[in-house]
Amino acid sequence: MSRQPVQKKTEPSDLRLRGDILFLVALAFCVLLFIGNLGFGGVLGKAVSSVSFGLFGLMAYLLPFLLFYSFLFILANGTGRFTGLRLGGMGGLYVFICGFFQLVLYGYEREFSFTDYYTQSALDRSGGGFCGGVLVKIFGTAFGTIG
Repeated sequence: MSRQPVQKKTEPSDLRLRGDILFLVALAFCVLLFIGNLGFGGVLGKAVSSVSFGLFGLMAYLLPFLLFYSFLFILANGTGRFTGLRLGGMGGLYVFICGFFQLVLYGYEREFSFTDYYTQSALDRSGGGFCGGVLVKIFGTAFGTIG
């Protein structure tokens, strides 16, 4: 007769404590990201800010809030199929708004490379960043501009 190993059941209080710890870690990360975007984070904040503005342009100011909202949404709803679809839709909308800002603030410039969009947005803290620049480049090449 062999004894089967007894599996330890996860207590509801353990899951709740784990959720609370993850909540506090996500909150701290998003607060530090926001402080860095405002320019008060020292050398590390400046580097993180440069990367986030280079990737997302003007929408980098909203990035910490959307990341925190996404985390809370996953924490509240679990990781189901519809949760992923809703967060994917939110991410898609975010990227398209980056493209809109890039198009409105800088327009489509044929000679711009993808790295130019990144460096321009990182230095100026405006535009749509790399993500918005990719969309503007793709749609500008495919459809042209009005006028």
